[in-house]
Amino acid sequence: MVSEPAKDAIKGGAGYLWRLMSKMAFQRIHRIICHAVPVCPESEPSIFRSAVDGQWNWVGPYMEERDVPISQEFKERLPENQIEQAKILGEAFLNRIGLDRRCIVLTGTPNTGLNSTEIAQVLATALHTRFVAPSIEGLSTLDGGHLNSRSAELWSQPSLKRSHRY
Repeated sequence: MVSEPAKDAIKGGAGYLWRLMSKMAFQRIHRIICHAVPVCPESEPSIFRSAVDGQWNWVGPYMEERDVPISQEFKERLPENQIEQAKILGEAFLNRIGLDRRCIVLTGTPNTGLNSTEIAQVLATALHTRFVAPSIEGLSTLDGGHLNSRSAELWSQPSLKRSHRY
């Protein structure tokens, strides 16, 4: 199932851009205030993605990572109209960035609900890009959708090795 934020991003539009710009502005203001005034102790645990490298950053007191096993049972398939929309958006994106498609590698990150591997494979075929998806048993997520640190390391190593072979 595609998350509400992902649906919002795919749909785009003025409302989405306004919310995105507002969040970015607030994050900058928050950073300035918390650096200037010592009233923002990092005592509450939080997790966020780095805008620089996409790495998950854990802030605050030690937070034990959750370990939600990834089920190998039935995974939800996207409706055909959403796959077709993704192909159109992917085609527009790839045309715009202008890279040789042999340099593009698509993959589906394991999760508990959506068959992201199948989706990535369908899109890679339709968009004439490369596809990589290692099969690793025993992976877990933080929340059903995001791999925890141990699983991210296990999954990303063979993914990167395979993508570099191209």
